Amino acid sequence: MCGGTILSSSWILTAAHCVEDVQNPSLVLISAATNQLLGWEQSRSASTVIIHPQYNGSMFENDIALIKVSPPFNMTDLSISKICLPISTTEDYPPISST
Repeated sequence: MCGGTILSSSWILTAAHCVEDVQNPSLVLISAATNQLLGWEQSRSASTVIIHPQYNGSMFENDIALIKVSPPFNMTDLSISKICLPISTTEDYPPISST
C-alpha cells in the first residue's frame, strides 16, 4: 500500500517504487475520500502508469511516477481535492538541499 497526491481528477502522483512491478495497470486500485465509518469512498482503476525514465530502484533516484485513473474522480465531492501547484509562469526557485 502506498500513498499518492491528486494532481487532477484523472492523475495521481506517487513513488515509482510503488508501481515499478506493475504489469497490468488495471489491477492497481486507487481510493480517495475514504471514510470507512461513514462509508465514503471513491475507488478507481489505473488505466496508465508512467514511471520517470531515469528512475533507479536501487538508489531510489527519480522515485516518481504518474497514474492515470479511469473514470476520473468526482471532484465536486467536498471530501476530495487536488493539490495546489504553482502556475507555470511562476519564477524558478533555487535548489534546496536536505539531509
